[in-house]
Amino acid sequence: MSWVDVMPLWKDRPELSDPARVEALHSLGLVDGAPVEGFERLSHLAAAALGAPTSVVSLVEPERQVFAGATGLLEPWASLRQTPIDHAVCGLVVVLGEVVEIDDGVGHPWLEDSPAVTEFGVRAYLGAPVRHPDGHVLGGMCVMDHDARQWTQEDVTRIEEFAVLANQEIAELHGHRVRSRAACRELGRAFSQVSDAVVVTTMDGVIAEWNAAAADLLGYEREEVVGRDSSTLLAPQASERLVEEMRVAMVEEGKWEGALPMIAKDGTEVLLSTVTMVFRDEAGKPLGAVNINRDAAALERADQAMIQAQKMESLGALAGGLAHDFNNLLTAMLGAVSLLRMSDSPRTPDDTLNLETIDEAAHRAADITGGLLRFARGELARLAEVDLRDVVSDSLRLSRLTLPKAVEVDVSVPDAPVMAEGDAAQLQQAVMNIVMNAGYVMPDGGTLLIALTSDEREAHLSIADTGPGMDEETRSRVFEPFYTTKPSGLGTGLGLPSTYGIVASHRGSIGVDSVPGDGATFTIRLPRLPGRGVQQAPAVSAPAGDLVMVVDDNTIVRRATVTMLQRLGYQAKGVAGGEEALRMVQDAPGLWVAVVLDLVMPDRSGAETFRELTTIRPDLPVVVSSGYAPNHFLRDEDRRRIPVVLHKPFTLERLRRVLAEVGLESPDDGAGQPARDV
Repeated sequence: MSWVDVMPLWKDRPELSDPARVEALHSLGLVDGAPVEGFERLSHLAAAALGAPTSVVSLVEPERQVFAGATGLLEPWASLRQTPIDHAVCGLVVVLGEVVEIDDGVGHPWLEDSPAVTEFGVRAYLGAPVRHPDGHVLGGMCVMDHDARQWTQEDVTRIEEFAVLANQEIAELHGHRVRSRAACRELGRAFSQVSDAVVVTTMDGVIAEWNAAAADLLGYEREEVVGRDSSTLLAPQASERLVEEMRVAMVEEGKWEGALPMIAKDGTEVLLSTVTMVFRDEAGKPLGAVNINRDAAALERADQAMIQAQKMESLGALAGGLAHDFNNLLTAMLGAVSLLRMSDSPRTPDDTLNLETIDEAAHRAADITGGLLRFARGELARLAEVDLRDVVSDSLRLSRLTLPKAVEVDVSVPDAPVMAEGDAAQLQQAVMNIVMNAGYVMPDGGTLLIALTSDEREAHLSIADTGPGMDEETRSRVFEPFYTTKPSGLGTGLGLPSTYGIVASHRGSIGVDSVPGDGATFTIRLPRLPGRGVQQAPAVSAPAGDLVMVVDDNTIVRRATVTMLQRLGYQAKGVAGGEEALRMVQDAPGLWVAVVLDLVMPDRSGAETFRELTTIRPDLPVVVSSGYAPNHFLRDEDRRRIPVVLHKPFTLERLRRVLAEVGLESPDDGAGQPARDV
């Protein structure tokens, strides 16, 4: 191609806008990148070697030229590092594909009206093609002078040599980018199945890989974004300052971490919690970046859930400790009241009233500590096979009278048994608490929907009401002890916390969905028992005799229990710890008809004592008693073998019934007046 061919309107020549050439140029990531050190060095050397004030490595796009390296440029071009295409003499190099040599631009047919002459003051120009490894001319390696000069053959040879060096730099950059893309693809495959949204980019921000989690989070499929500049996905408020902060951190530290606002495919804004890390080749040269993203809103919800769980755990520990101490005291109080009420000693009406007041107050205190215990998962649960269909029907039978008559109850349970392992009475209490709460919020009627379903692993019990629903604060605090929306005197704030504790003690979970005006749905999930065959408590029968051992480290409780047993006609022996109890049973195994055993003791735990007592005497009824005993105090196999649990605080009548459950009839059955049960 001759110069005559390119003289008219050379800026509109198709060589400049050839798509293959433009794609090759953009593939290097140089057009909008920072100046390249190698090109900067070449421009300085070329200017010095040819005695020219200005030298540039120019990359030519259809509408502009960009300086990948430059020295001696006038302002504002030195700062802008680019010019419009009509300033670009190097465009001639692209069109011709060969060295362009102009001794004097003034009056030259190509440059007489060019801004390169009128604004840059260029008189003389010498440039050689800079090429992509595939052969496309990307721009020029050139020198310029403000005075006319006669270029020599030696000058031409030198500029060609510098162009060769620039081509080598480009070839190295191209090879590095090829390796970078390959490494990005390999790394992307490694992250393809992880749950976090992972985006792998080249160092200039082009998306190379996009895993399935990223597609789920932002809505774009991999094919829609690979090859796209990742900055195009940023939300408008992602400031230039944020982008620059990321760039500096990546260069200086190789890592950036922070909140990144992005736009999903549907146009919604998604705030991501992002960690970006540079990965490098064996020589330490950056190949690209791995961006690990999570939904910041989801993380915030998870953090709040964790805080809530920790708060509930702390409240549970506090509640359990308080309940333990109070239950020991209440056991003694209720025992003493039971004995006084059965006493034949004369009492005045005031004495009787005072006794009833003490009894009523102690029972109310026992109700509160019982609720605290269930919330704290400190009320020991015996393990047995439980058909959850029976739990639902028994709970409704017991609570139906408390529901407003206008409340309709719709129950759906499967025909086949839904078996779980646990304490039927506790599970009934958990369901009843929810049912009665639903009745309270629907005083004028509504619908209560109860549905029991199951899969191979879990049973699901949902209890939904059509009441007024809850706001977010109420919903988030509904399982906190003593939190209630009821007027003073109408609730303790322990019903739903008790349910929470019972479900948790059965290795289940409970949640609530509700919005104002749309009712509330509580969902309980419990591990399903796949089949029958759980080891049950062995049948025990008390031998003849009347000597009962009471093992409790608390002196007040031990004395009160011994006194109640004596009032029931038994002989009773109080023992302060497990070691002494084991020694006494070992010395005379046939002497004892039953043992009332506290679980929480300092020297030898009640769990160890239970196991060793039942090893010495497998037929010995061991009644487990506790004021606070989380299920982990006993192994599951031990909880399955417990014949009966005597929860503190207890009355004389409750003690009588528990002993009857293990086969003991009170020697003094019917003596005195029956005590009020707790």
